[in-house]
Amino acid sequence: DDAFELLLNALAFEFVINLDEEFIDSVWWDRDRRWIKAGAMELIIQSVLEKRVLCHLDEFCQEFRVPKEALSPSLTSDPNFMFNTVVANADEENTDFMSEEEAMKHLCKVISIET
Repeated sequence: DDAFELLLNALAFEFVINLDEEFIDSVWWDRDRRWIKAGAMELIIQSVLEKRVLCHLDEFCQEFRVPKEALSPSLTSDPNFMFNTVVANADEENTDFMSEEEAMKHLCKVISIET
């Protein structure tokens, strides 16, 4: 039984090594590991943000101990809570929510699109 398990582990290890070599040798492989970094960042963001909590007002208030009264009425009346794409798109263009550097880049982008 132990010998068979050892054999299966060796085969699995060999498979992973071969798979890794195939990825590295392929033309589309990202040598700067941007995909790996992006995947790791996504996992971190998912574990910290907890998207499910951002979808529901009651869960958000309970998780972060925020009284509903402290939230903007526009948030509490919106059935999508923080997943409202219309509001998100408008906020993305609002320079009040940007740092000075971000606002400058945004304005340059807007000007370059218009010209």
